[in-house]
Amino acid sequence: MRELEKAQRLALRIRSAIVLHHRWTMPVEHCYALGSDLGMDAEAVHRFLLQNPGAFPMVSCDVKFSSTARDLVSQERQIPKEPYAAFVIRKLLMLSQKEMLPTAKLLRCECFDFPELTRVFSHNPSFFHWDRARLLWGRLRLVSWDPELAITAREKTLATLRKVPEEEMFGAGSGIIPLENDGGMETIQSPQELARLYRQPMISPYDRSRFSVVNKELERHRKMSVIHEFLSLTRSKSAAVSDLHDFHQELGLDEQRQDLESLLRSDKRFFTMKMSLGRMVVFLNERYDLDHTPALSPYFQAKRRFLDLITIEESSATAMKAI
Repeated sequence: MRELEKAQRLALRIRSAIVLHHRWTMPVEHCYALGSDLGMDAEAVHRFLLQNPGAFPMVSCDVKFSSTARDLVSQERQIPKEPYAAFVIRKLLMLSQKEMLPTAKLLRCECFDFPELTRVFSHNPSFFHWDRARLLWGRLRLVSWDPELAITAREKTLATLRKVPEEEMFGAGSGIIPLENDGGMETIQSPQELARLYRQPMISPYDRSRFSVVNKELERHRKMSVIHEFLSLTRSKSAAVSDLHDFHQELGLDEQRQDLESLLRSDKRFFTMKMSLGRMVVFLNERYDLDHTPALSPYFQAKRRFLDLITIEESSATAMKAI
């Protein structure tokens, strides 16, 4: 694990532990224990804390929350977590072949990053039926199909494209650059080009007849549309291929991971693959809204605001771009 990733994970773990104490303070020894789980010794954890008084000021042998960090946590608590999480999980269930997903897979999937998922499962009986008698964590079943949710992110964006004037969509000399990485994707230079991208043929992933497709090319389009919608529901419009492959049986994707990777690489109009933190990650090319800002989930934005407080000394200087 890279030092940058260790420090970011440590910061988030300390934040969660301090919040659970309800007193905005925690003994420094507890921080050492949290760091040891990440392979950091006490000296490294102590150095990290000294570098970050803006988030975790130290007073004697205690670590406290700064006033700025408290304000960010208070703002995060205002986010309606359960309704948003319930919305995404309902759409995931509607994407699945049997409108059912193993609860354990949802809990370990990092690309959604929902807090207190079990609370979401149990507090929304009108949306989900949580069958806890089967398997380790049981299965989550969709209670009823909602046609208003059976609209893809592509369909919503295309409807917006038809309404927004060209001069408001693109400024002089501007273009939509989907990712700030190795330049593997082309910049979209015109609204016409963007509209053409969204009009590329895709079977609706919510079409219940899609699982009976026998034509190989149509089957390929079905898988692409399911992956596209899955990524559009994630916190940062990207996911580790391992997370996506974990749902291959439920979503009707390729059983072999190498076949799934080949599918994702087959059309760079929609997806870009790159290594990130030692894992192969697939990015959704259309991840930016028309105002050139990332269409990220509110949870991801709250986490980034907190991590912006963290100072990390790293030899290869690209601070705070990992999460």
